[in-house]
Amino acid sequence: MLKKSVWFLSLILLLQIPAWSQKRENTFINPLLPSGADPWSIYKDGYYYYTHTLGDSIVIWKTKDLAELASAENKTIFKHKAVIVIL
Repeated sequence: MLKKSVWFLSLILLLQIPAWSQKRENTFINPLLPSGADPWSIYKDGYYYYTHTLGDSIVIWKTKDLAELASAENKTIFKHKAVIVIL
């Protein structure tokens, strides 16, 4: 019984190899930026305003089309200043 199960599972795995190796066409590319915590956006007066945190700063992007976000105008609105504490 165990021998039949192993053979059956091996056959199933072999049948899946063509599906794994196929090149994916027409995949969706996320227009948002690749990383950033706390994303937030709003639409006002014909523009999208998008922001997220970047660890030590907060940046805001302005664009008419969210699909163009990666190349949109942006401005750093907050930058954390290092504080050295001497005890």
